[in-house]
Amino acid sequence: LSEDLKSAKSQPRVFWKASDHKEVVDAIKGRESKVTDGPYLYRCKNGELICIWSSFNKNGYMEVVSRSDNGDIDGNWSVVSNPIIDGDGGHGMIFKSKDDETIFVMHSPNTAGLERARLYKLIEKDNTIVLEKYCG
Repeated sequence: LSEDLKSAKSQPRVFWKASDHKEVVDAIKGRESKVTDGPYLYRCKNGELICIWSSFNKNGYMEVVSRSDNGDIDGNWSVVSNPIIDGDGGHGMIFKSKDDETIFVMHSPNTAGLERARLYKLIEKDNTIVLEKYCG
């Protein structure tokens, strides 16, 4: 984008699409409607750049990870096959707690009026992120 954020300086680029994940199903039955929802970029301790995002699979709303091959936004992005949440939750974000723990938060269930924040401790392990210890 331009410095004033009012115009594009280059052509748009697709990093990945929901259909790149083997488990993604249409959000609306009978209609081509695969979604890449609520993307959130996160820089891992090892410098890797990942993006968590939500979509639908047979179990409901899931949280998925994509990763850049060069640690930057302009890298080649790939979708990790195993969801980090496989069920009824999404729109994840990551933050540091006052005790300097890395926390993953998402809403669950994915039912209008019933959504609540779910908190998990995020662990970076074996070149991926793992959610442990339900916090609230």
